[in-house]
Order: sequence, then structure tokens, then C-alpha cells
Amino acid sequence: MVRREGSVFIVAAAAAVLAAVPVTADPLDDAATTARQTLLARHGAAEEARIARGLDQVRRRWRAEDGNAAAFRAFVEQEFVPRGQPLDDTFARLEFALERIDGYFLSMERDLRQGQDLDRGPMLPIDARLAELIPDAHVRDDLFHTRIAFVVLLNFR
Repeated sequence: MVRREGSVFIVAAAAAVLAAVPVTADPLDDAATTARQTLLARHGAAEEARIARGLDQVRRRWRAEDGNAAAFRAFVEQEFVPRGQPLDDTFARLEFALERIDGYFLSMERDLRQGQDLDRGPMLPIDARLAELIPDAHVRDDLFHTRIAFVVLLNFR
């Protein structure tokens, strides 16, 4: 019985401490709200669902190293592309570039594995090491670092 009372006391004390801690708004939430209003004013209600989805997708993946709230707001306000030819052109350029990147990496991986996958004579110790190399291991990080991934998240599902 004492144990339960002690546990109840600890929970009550923790709740009191948490209640005393002021709740601060997340600056990115404020920036997203302001950006949403700006983008709606600029592009109209027809884009409301895309704006909301895009902001949410970028907001969930934005990290401190990507920039502060002002950088977030500036990015989404500048990089949102409305429906129509500009969005179609953006998609086409991304599709071309990403297919090329994927193709080149596939080609490199295939080339690196030749010593292990093809009959080229006795296998050398370096063949296994080359086959283990994954040239595209950091592409995802690079796409976020250059903000290409954020452009995709902002404008496409």
C-alpha cells in the first residue's frame, strides 16, 4: 500500500512540475501558419489543399540544421509552385534529373561488382571490397541538404 501511495505522490509531483513549465509555441508552427496565409493570398483557395499538405510535409522533416523559422518561411514561400505549366515543368525536370541520378548510380554499382559478378579470372581481395561500396549511400541526405527533397515535399504528394 505504501508503494502505491509513493507512486501516486511521484506522479502527482511530476504533474505539478510539468504544469508549472510554461508551454512555448514552436516557432516553425507560427512560420508555417504565416506562410500558409501568404501562399493562400498569392495563389488562391484552389491551391489550399496542396499548400496545407506541402507545408505539413516540409514542416515534419525540417530540422534545426535546415534553418530557423524565418528560413523555413522564406523557403516555402519562394519554392511553392502553383498548378499549371510551372508545376508540370518542375516535375519534368525533377523526373529527368532523378532518373539520371538513379541510372548513373545503378551503372556504377554494376561496374563496381564486375570482379565479383563476372568471370574475369581469379577473384582478387579488392573485388569484394569494391562490390560492397554503395555509391548512393548519402544521396538522400544530399537531397535534403540541397533542399531538393524539400521542394518535392512542398509541391508533390
